Amino acid sequence: MKKKIRPLIVLLLCVTVASSCSKDNIDVQPNENINAQSTLVAKGTETSTIHAIQFSTEGLHSLVLTASGEVYGTGELSYGEMGFGFQKDFEITYKGGVTNNYYAHNFKKLTDPLAINIKKIAVGKNSSYLLSNDGSLYAAGDGGDGQLGSGTLKDNTAFTKVNFNGGTIKEIVGGNFNAFILTTSGKVFAAGFNDYGQLGMGDDENHINFVAVRSLDGYQIAEISCGGNHTLVRTTDGKLLASGSDQYGQLGGKGKKFKFTEIKLPTGVAAADLTQVTAGRESSFILTRSGVLYAAGKNEEGQLGIGSNGDTNKKGFVKVTSVTRVKLIRSYLGHSVALTTSGQLYVTGDNESGQLGLGDNINRNTFQHVTLQGNTISGITEGVESNSTIVITTQGDFFGTGRNRFGNLGLGHHNDINLFQKMPINVKQ
Repeated sequence: MKKKIRPLIVLLLCVTVASSCSKDNIDVQPNENINAQSTLVAKGTETSTIHAIQFSTEGLHSLVLTASGEVYGTGELSYGEMGFGFQKDFEITYKGGVTNNYYAHNFKKLTDPLAINIKKIAVGKNSSYLLSNDGSLYAAGDGGDGQLGSGTLKDNTAFTKVNFNGGTIKEIVGGNFNAFILTTSGKVFAAGFNDYGQLGMGDDENHINFVAVRSLDGYQIAEISCGGNHTLVRTTDGKLLASGSDQYGQLGGKGKKFKFTEIKLPTGVAAADLTQVTAGRESSFILTRSGVLYAAGKNEEGQLGIGSNGDTNKKGFVKVTSVTRVKLIRSYLGHSVALTTSGQLYVTGDNESGQLGLGDNINRNTFQHVTLQGNTISGITEGVESNSTIVITTQGDFFGTGRNRFGNLGLGHHNDINLFQKMPINVKQ
């Protein structure tokens, strides 16, 4: 199976948020540092605050959905991720001038004629998915591994309807050159990159159409989380299932799986206690109802937060003690971010691009508290293989830090940052 060369390995992050914003919200400049005083936003469609109901990003490009069904985007454009007619702001030429990639650094409304009346969005690596109000699924961007479910390996530079007959779509989860669909009847379908068995099909072949994942038949699915080459699933009755690579112990040291297989929970953790699973690029976390965090897999950058780095945890899930009372956990390319029940943010791992938001570029191997000066955090966007971090405050404001060289944070520039800056997005919580 061919392997693609990319200037950066990234994946998706996605969060669904409550509907409308009140008139009391204050619009703020997208470049504003989280420690700075709020100022009114400049006029203009590219920097005005977007009132969102859903946000999705994979570290190279980001999408925002509004209550009116309009979609806005920023970041990479090179594979047609934004659909037809979206205009670039700048380009980057790679070594030897071999490749020119195109980007936008402000959120702009998608002009593709199919990007209207949308009710859900999702992004995968270099690809975008739109679910319309009439239930139609549209896909655009990189299709080289079949991830668009179009029946071909071609890229779509305009949104194209996916021929899906598996039922009514409830959720779309974009992944690492692949994607999953969950239907209202509880069936799971997948398409795209599958070299490590991460689609759970029982093989290691890529799939160019959305195919039913039979190894999940009979389970009621609560959550699907895509890693770099593995996938985690949580069921409504608290089972943990996994498929794909276990090279670094990310499946709990159980070995590579080509079908979704039940993974034994740590000693003392009952199925009723399991509330979240999240897959980093080559790491995995599970979270209990009491706020206790367990981690497995690669820890080269300290992303497990267990007080060491340069090694891996292949012996199963171990308890993380550097952060407690955890409400939400996200894991990315080489860093992880936790939110506590009191709305405090903790970070660990790789910080080369400033993704920990600590004001420096020094890695950490235990979870460190990030002070946001009066802002209480209510959410963290998902983003396996991303080198940036995006959080949502209780006021509904979005703040981002880390890698932004491709304009994916929509800050009006393409510089990496190591302190959280306000993004031009707001949602009423």
